[in-house]
Amino acid sequence: MRIANSNNNEVKDRKESIGTPTIVEALLGTIETLGWGVVQLDASGRVVELNEPARRLIKDHRISLDVGKRLSVRNRQENRELQQTLSQALPLSATRCVAGEVTMRRPDGLPSLVLRVTPVRDSEEIAQPEPVVALVVITDSQSDTEFDPAFIRKALRLTKAEAGVTALLAQGKNVQAIAVSTDRTVKTIRWHVKRILGKLGLTRQAQLVHLVKSLGAGR
Repeated sequence: MRIANSNNNEVKDRKESIGTPTIVEALLGTIETLGWGVVQLDASGRVVELNEPARRLIKDHRISLDVGKRLSVRNRQENRELQQTLSQALPLSATRCVAGEVTMRRPDGLPSLVLRVTPVRDSEEIAQPEPVVALVVITDSQSDTEFDPAFIRKALRLTKAEAGVTALLAQGKNVQAIAVSTDRTVKTIRWHVKRILGKLGLTRQAQLVHLVKSLGAGR
């Protein structure tokens, strides 16, 4: 699945432009491997592009996923929860974009759907000409995977040590706390974090945490 853009250029052509959201590339590459659904949203919450697994997962659920229209659900209560989660992740309506998730029941005893919303651009970056500002990862509750170190290592192609540090960051621990809990120096943990960000094409720890939380629920 490619990253959507207004000119329909290839991803490699856009890497030369300012503000290319490399977190999107990291997420999409992992999601493709796992076979999960993903929806790309613009700053207004409109669907820019979605992959085939997303279409398949929502086929039997009353979710509007038409390109060019806002992501919405027919059930009023579920839609309120979804819109609230989206408003916190989209830069036009939130001063600080945060990730969130919504669980939606499906008919006929099918597993519930889990929609994880992950911002990939901050409000201060919205002036840059890039349409995709958030991703919605769609899985069913039975295929949901915890982001334990082993899973992170496999999904993001990290070393065992890097995956362990990443899991602790996702749990909310800072560098100092991770150093204490793993009996390593702060310098060593910072070195690991720098290598992890470099491997994934990210620039901040917050982006890394968003990425991991998009792949599964916390333990």
